[in-house]
Amino acid sequence: MTRLLVLSFLFPALAQASALKAVTYKTVKCELTHGDKVVKAVESTMMPLVIEENIGRFIQLQLGDQKLKIQYQLLLEDDLKNAGNIIVLQNLLVGKNEVSAEFSASELKWVRTVGQDYSVKCEIFK
Repeated sequence: MTRLLVLSFLFPALAQASALKAVTYKTVKCELTHGDKVVKAVESTMMPLVIEENIGRFIQLQLGDQKLKIQYQLLLEDDLKNAGNIIVLQNLLVGKNEVSAEFSASELKWVRTVGQDYSVKCEIFK
């Protein structure tokens, strides 16, 4: 009886954990391009992030130099309104100009955002 009681308490948590898709994505390979030229390439691990009652993944990359500040942010979180989808939030800051994008997708392989003559494309891996 004790085992059954313990399982009944654990089952909702286990069911929710198995439904989380955003946390399965762990690493990114990103390229900053200016025009058609790749200026910088980086590979990094995304960090887990608690968002209210949800768990997601986040990364912030500094891609500029001392002359020009270029910062890229990527947030992945489960879409609670569309079961099985992931919300993707991107933010690209080039100097003082900022571009943001948000969309929902069922699977991710890569994301891309453009600001001025710069763009960031990231491949996303589980």
